[in-house]
Amino acid sequence: MNHESISTVSVLPISYKLDIDITKLVDGETSNAENTEIIDGHLIYTFLVRAATLVVQLNAKEMTISNTKLLTKDEIVATEEGGGITTTYNEDTNTYSFVFASVLPEEELKLELDFVYSLSKKLVGHYGCPYLNANGQIKRMSSTKFEPHHCRLAFPCVDQPDSKAIFIISILHTSDKIAVSNMPVDTKTENLGPEGKWTKTTFLPTPKMSTYLVAWTVGEFDFVEGFVYDGKFPVRVYTQPGQKSLGNFALNVSMRAIEQMTEYTGIPIPLPKMDLMCIPDFHSGAMENWGLIHFRESCLLIGPTAGQNQQSSVAKTIVHELVHSYHGNLCTLSWWSYLFLNEGFAVFYAEYFLDKSRPYWNLWSSHFYPIYVLPALEFDSKENSTHAIVIDIKTAEDSNAVFDSISYNKGAIVIRMIHSKIGEETFKIGIRNYLNKHKFGNVTPTDLIEALTEASGITDLSEMMKSWLYVKGFPLVSIKEIKGKEIDGQRIFELKQLPFLKKNLVNLSKDNVERKEEKEKEIYNIDEEIEQQTLWWIPVTVMYLWSGEELPQYTSLEFRERTTEFSIVPPQPDKKLLWIKVNVDHQGYFRVYYEDQWMTDALANELINEGEKFEEIDEAKQPVELYLIQTVQEKKNILSSIDKIQIQNDLFALFLKSRGQTVSFPSFLQFVSRSYSQEKQDSVFNEILSEIKSILRIFIEGIVGSNKRQQSGSIEKKGINIEGKAQQYIKAINKWLVKFVQDRIEFEKKQYKQYWQKKGKEYKEEEFEASSGLIGVLIDSGEREYV
Repeated sequence: MNHESISTVSVLPISYKLDIDITKLVDGETSNAENTEIIDGHLIYTFLVRAATLVVQLNAKEMTISNTKLLTKDEIVATEEGGGITTTYNEDTNTYSFVFASVLPEEELKLELDFVYSLSKKLVGHYGCPYLNANGQIKRMSSTKFEPHHCRLAFPCVDQPDSKAIFIISILHTSDKIAVSNMPVDTKTENLGPEGKWTKTTFLPTPKMSTYLVAWTVGEFDFVEGFVYDGKFPVRVYTQPGQKSLGNFALNVSMRAIEQMTEYTGIPIPLPKMDLMCIPDFHSGAMENWGLIHFRESCLLIGPTAGQNQQSSVAKTIVHELVHSYHGNLCTLSWWSYLFLNEGFAVFYAEYFLDKSRPYWNLWSSHFYPIYVLPALEFDSKENSTHAIVIDIKTAEDSNAVFDSISYNKGAIVIRMIHSKIGEETFKIGIRNYLNKHKFGNVTPTDLIEALTEASGITDLSEMMKSWLYVKGFPLVSIKEIKGKEIDGQRIFELKQLPFLKKNLVNLSKDNVERKEEKEKEIYNIDEEIEQQTLWWIPVTVMYLWSGEELPQYTSLEFRERTTEFSIVPPQPDKKLLWIKVNVDHQGYFRVYYEDQWMTDALANELINEGEKFEEIDEAKQPVELYLIQTVQEKKNILSSIDKIQIQNDLFALFLKSRGQTVSFPSFLQFVSRSYSQEKQDSVFNEILSEIKSILRIFIEGIVGSNKRQQSGSIEKKGINIEGKAQQYIKAINKWLVKFVQDRIEFEKKQYKQYWQKKGKEYKEEEFEASSGLIGVLIDSGEREYV
């Protein structure tokens, strides 16, 4: 892929010796209002000339560069002042070009220069932010956030991920603060400057790494500390003064994760320490600067009474950033087009390692599915705004667009699919080979696929991953039964894959197609273009239950063709097929459409049956409130919470995508009302509520939009009361929603009463409290009978 960059063919970065003066950082809430916090810097950039050239280039933005000199060893051979160097600046690419009077020799050279800028008021580059010290005074710290292309705001550099180098950083700061950076302190010189109130902190040289991973922070901190690697590797969690006790959970999670990752990869983190630091004002949840990970406070610090949801959220963020020590920092994407190699792995392995250390959190179903899978499917279904995982990024500025649910979520989902395909141990071997071969270097998807191919022996793995990586969107897999081929009770089914597009959905709905006019049939007839549409490699697991059997059976298959067939055989010829479900636990990244109505009806019956199962609860182990919200099943349900969510979520997505032509909204509501009326798992019930409320928002936004267009004259009124029509729909949906929630509350109340009656205790209705989420729905709907 061609992209804007500074070529390293002629000039290769080796190191940056950087001196930063932060002594003008001023305490107080209104500091830097007049850009008075001036940062002075001095840089010695060492590079290797590999081919004849007259030019050396560096990225820099919003700063002034002066006193440029060219040195060979320690001898000055050219200066800007003496006319041996001419400097030009390209504002579009933020590139300084240093043009020399004669061709540079092919050897190691140094470019020395001064630079100056004002501390940024934005939360990128090198910026300042306020905090409270232990005495409650408003103070100022300076910190950094360089990913993806903001290092150029802090010092001149080749600011692109494939130009790795070593960084030697020195910071001059006031002595009431400390400086922390990627590496441990090498030397500290105190009593400098006016009245001896300045300190110069110099850090050890970093390993070879990309510019976006450089970091430093100057401020006042407390910290908690632990050690891994037999006490040889310190791990610290830095907090604001007086808050260090809130860092204990993060410290324990970090130490455990580092040990897990080291055992898994066979590679100790190649640094002498790891710091995790909370920043009062931070651009994102966290940033994986190597050796100095920055966090928003809420993503790092929690107290000892925090609940499981808060613990798992903080732990997930911490482990995500630590995974980058390998995927992103040790092996770095060669360009932002391949962001999933950083973020997809970080998402996947955060869930993987935490599930190993805390299996009782059940993260794959409680977190990965609702937080990553469902949002990815929703975003990826937007034909005009989604993109492939691997996308051509032309400029550094354009890279901002790929920090989204495709690179993170879909990237992790595809990695998980490949992990399942080749197996846990084989995948680990492949990743170990990948990391060892490319450590301290840069990688592309080809490097990953080659390592996994070598480990697994699957020679066509590259072809299998091609559509998932380089094509936007995802497939719809439809299933229908093929009649007339049954032998001894076996049932034969056909699976068909098509891109999840509206025209394909409408075509699959036979009843709708038959009602279309001839012109519309031509529009939605995919027969002529079907062979030109994308084909994916799709792993499918099918689950089904025969009459008289307690446990389901499973069939797993893969297909890359447009259609494929499979058969299932009953244990005995007289057994009847009760139901069949495609894509168990939503392991495959696709939607499912059941073409035969009996399949949807059969799943509805199973959902009803599972909703009627209960178990006695042990009060000593589980509080009554949890019993009301999510009853433990009498025996483990066949359908997991993911399966239950997926069934109705696929129907809802089919309705939205086809605009009611494949699945109508009334039929969706009817299915949900029938199938989930006694559902006890909050995750399932809340997902349904979320979908219904999203439809209400769509109608409301439609009313606002149509009113604006009518008022502006862009559409004619033509006697149609658009607002009145939409209000009717909203009223009808709201009525259904209230009834659905009220039925749920009555169901909870019934279980509450039965529970206390079994305990032989008096039931007091006034002590019953419905779930706060349900009460909120009723309040929003204006219904207060149950509030």
